[in-house]
Amino acid sequence: MHSVTVRKEIADRVLQRRGRYHLFDRLEPDRTALIVIDMQSAFCALGAPAEVPAARGIVEPINRLTAELRALGVPVIWVLHANTVLVAGTKTNVCCESTARDAMMLDFKVVLVEDCCAALSDDEHRSALENVIQQFGDVMTADEVLSRLRRLENDRAGRRSNT
Repeated sequence: MHSVTVRKEIADRVLQRRGRYHLFDRLEPDRTALIVIDMQSAFCALGAPAEVPAARGIVEPINRLTAELRALGVPVIWVLHANTVLVAGTKTNVCCESTARDAMMLDFKVVLVEDCCAALSDDEHRSALENVIQQFGDVMTADEVLSRLRRLENDRAGRRSNT
């Protein structure tokens, strides 16, 4: 874990500008989520290709924080460098498409789940689907996503039973 924090001159500048150090006096558990980025072997393991030695020092504080947050009902999202991202929600052509683009640029495999997205019009929805499928990833229905996930799981189960 790092032994440094915000420098005093920066803290003083923040206090001078806004009259207090922290912006938020309280956080609402039902309106808060924790996003944990890349805490996986490629970054945390000794000798790993993208090793960040200090990352091993934050495992315990992250685990402590996540346990407490879960007890408060705060969602904890683990973002890994190699997992596929399924995008659903609204608006298809704004937030969902932007998320798909960003995820692709971060080397995620992206699937926009077309029947789990909504826009203000069919044209806007279709436009985003067409942009994503041509440039940023894949477009599938929820049933297609589930079918592919189940197929892989069934393949794994079959291999285990053959050994």
